[in-house]
Amino acid sequence: MAGSFQIAKVFGIPVLLHWSLGFVALLILYLGFGKSMNFNELLWVTLAMMALFLSILLHEFGHALTARRYGVQTKDIVLLPIGGLARLSKLPEKPIHEFIVAIAGPLVNFAIAILLLPYLYFVMAPGIEGREAPTPNDIAGDYFYFIPFVFAMNIGLGVFNLLPAFPMDGGRILRALLASWLGKLTATRIAMIVGQLIAVGMVILGFMGYNYLYILIGLFIFFSALREFRWVKLDHDLSRHRVWEVVRRNFSVLHVSDPLQTAFDLLSRGPEHHFLVFDNQEQLSGTISGEVITQIAESSGLSGEVGDYYRPGIAALTLDNSLKEVDEVMRTSQSEILPVVENEVLVGVVDREAVENFLKFKDRSASKTIRPA
Repeated sequence: MAGSFQIAKVFGIPVLLHWSLGFVALLILYLGFGKSMNFNELLWVTLAMMALFLSILLHEFGHALTARRYGVQTKDIVLLPIGGLARLSKLPEKPIHEFIVAIAGPLVNFAIAILLLPYLYFVMAPGIEGREAPTPNDIAGDYFYFIPFVFAMNIGLGVFNLLPAFPMDGGRILRALLASWLGKLTATRIAMIVGQLIAVGMVILGFMGYNYLYILIGLFIFFSALREFRWVKLDHDLSRHRVWEVVRRNFSVLHVSDPLQTAFDLLSRGPEHHFLVFDNQEQLSGTISGEVITQIAESSGLSGEVGDYYRPGIAALTLDNSLKEVDEVMRTSQSEILPVVENEVLVGVVDREAVENFLKFKDRSASKTIRPA
């Protein structure tokens, strides 16, 4: 994620901090100087914030490690001022798997709270006798209340994340339960609407109570729900169509020994933006994109050969592959163009622009079939 930097790598998953967490440090300083906190109180608040983000991090690892069991990898985990985000490479395909992955995060928070119960029972309960009920101001700086604070915080995190406000965990659980009998797209639409209604309610409460955190979280949920629905709709549209609908049978090819000038001329002449690359034995070897050719032309001229800059390795498609499979192969191979074979013979290519233009055309055609009331 832009604006983030890596602080660790755990279980092979990068852990990133977003730059906006600097505002948390500024908040702690504000509390310290604005409310005349002494060093002990300021240290307590700092440790409490660290415990909060550690709990959030463990919550996200609950999602990530559970998703790994179902073959879904995690790109990274990003810590933000409003929480954490485990960025999965894709969504679990089966509703039951999404349900388990979604509920794993809150269960981690509840497990942390359960582990702290012995302290509350054997230390906190006897020690609280004779003490007056503390106010929030009394708790800061009193380490007797630190573990109970962590306990309550994890209970709160678990319960809050179970709210059916898609795309939070509770919303994903709702979507998974609905998807088993309504289908993923309809389930996502319902979960999005429920989540946005909750988000609007949070924003209204935030304005009424001057609670800017409620407003921020509400806006985040509202727009994140809409964005996720669009992703699911795109996946749905891609899965309904096949390669044969977008294959381009007339295409140009390059060889590793071709001068870059040849690639640039092809790019300049026609609508083709990406090219297959063959080796000198006429074996398909890789691809080169128009963006790479243009960047080389702008930075260092067109000296050299295609073989110096192309991306080796290729994954072939068949005419019956879905466009969703095309998208997945393009993302994993980082290639903008893929060969299409039939009976092990190269019959055409499919590139990202062809897929995008095809979907836009379908959307326009569908909108024209809707008659005004």
